[in-house]
Amino acid sequence: MGDDGVSLGGRNAPTISYAMFTPTFTKTTTGNYLGGQFHDGRAATLQEQAKGPFLDSAEMMMPSAQAVIDRVLENTDYVTEFKALYGEEIFNDTQTAFSALAESIAKFEKTYVFAPFDSKYDRSKLEKNDPN
Repeated sequence: MGDDGVSLGGRNAPTISYAMFTPTFTKTTTGNYLGGQFHDGRAATLQEQAKGPFLDSAEMMMPSAQAVIDRVLENTDYVTEFKALYGEEIFNDTQTAFSALAESIAKFEKTYVFAPFDSKYDRSKLEKNDPN
């Protein structure tokens, strides 16, 4: 279901949780494909995947990267943090700012806050490996 509550997307994408362990989309020496951030590998990396939902007509439906950055600019906390991380000039170029936004999302998705390994399965594996 899209952001408008009506539009339906054409795919059921896998969860992004634990996607930090998915390798970059590549073709192996044996001719097989490996990795990527969708079943068809259309986003090779987490950063590329992070850009998609903003502009997708069945998700957030933003009309352009500039519209996304304009929305970021409405939040003074985001502006302050982006300038601290990427430099005072970060918003001078839309594509640079959009890439930085996607990079920041991808970096978050690579943290254990996002992927805590705290499912029932994970806890059971920890219990089995506990030497006490």
